[in-house]
Amino acid sequence: MAACVRGTHPIPPPTCSFGFKRQVGGPGAEGATLNLPLAAGARWVGSYGEAIGEAVRAVRAFGARGLVVSLGVDTLRGDPVCVPGAGFQLELGDYLALGAALRGLELPTVFVQEGGYDLERCGAAVANTLRGFCDPVAAGAAAEVGVAAKVTGEPQEALPSAAGDV
Repeated sequence: MAACVRGTHPIPPPTCSFGFKRQVGGPGAEGATLNLPLAAGARWVGSYGEAIGEAVRAVRAFGARGLVVSLGVDTLRGDPVCVPGAGFQLELGDYLALGAALRGLELPTVFVQEGGYDLERCGAAVANTLRGFCDPVAAGAAAEVGVAAKVTGEPQEALPSAAGDV
């Protein structure tokens, strides 16, 4: 199964021909692909987090035995190389919640970084994702931040980790 949370590409087909919601898998594999395109400016609260939740539920229902995460941290607010007109607005703290959501699948997992060009902050985004995935204390704190973010609208930039800095 492939699940993809991505930006709505500003270039219409045929130039960009993948990642559309209607693409659900080929003959004999219908339902094996889930594309969740989001509008430019998507934030964790209100769209991105919900899409990740939908993807996690789909992977669980599919019965996956392992997970490969293609982690594009060009979703970070202000990334200088995001596709014009399609960039997201994730904050550093949101990546803790992302890692925690993936941790909830309890699957053997491989992470591959495939995007992220804000060289001052992409390392922190990757580290926060791994911290949320590996550290149950950070994962629990990320869940608390998610609740706080819904109330205040502002996710936290960083959380303490029982395992120390990654």
